[in-house]
Amino acid sequence: MPSTSFVRTQFHASPEVLAEMERVDMEKLANIVQGVVSSVSYQTGMTENEVMSTLGKLRIEMVGQIKDMLDDLATQGELSYPDTAKLGRILESAIRNIADATDLDTDEITEILSRKPWTSIDMVVEPLRMRSRIDRADQV
Repeated sequence: MPSTSFVRTQFHASPEVLAEMERVDMEKLANIVQGVVSSVSYQTGMTENEVMSTLGKLRIEMVGQIKDMLDDLATQGELSYPDTAKLGRILESAIRNIADATDLDTDEITEILSRKPWTSIDMVVEPLRMRSRIDRADQV
């Protein structure tokens, strides 16, 4: 059986190049988060601010818990969207997209999204990126 091995190479770059790479990564993540918010808004008819507010209220360990959390929010009068099952499916996909981009788990993502009310994408992109970098560095 052939052996598969990966050769790890050192990458040396100037601070300027590293800063530019980080800027590009932040921009890509911002586009992904904006795309997620826009997609949820389009599919539900909610405003982007309503989507951000709803995402900010989710504190879950796994995406499978979204529906129950949404039902709780609706019962408490904190959610105006009537179809929690549909919204749950849409938000599951949204969180998975963020997870794919960051390699973060659902609980890490929702913890960041729920830290404080966010009114702009930029408010969550940097914390998502920083947590992603920490987790990826721990995996090396």
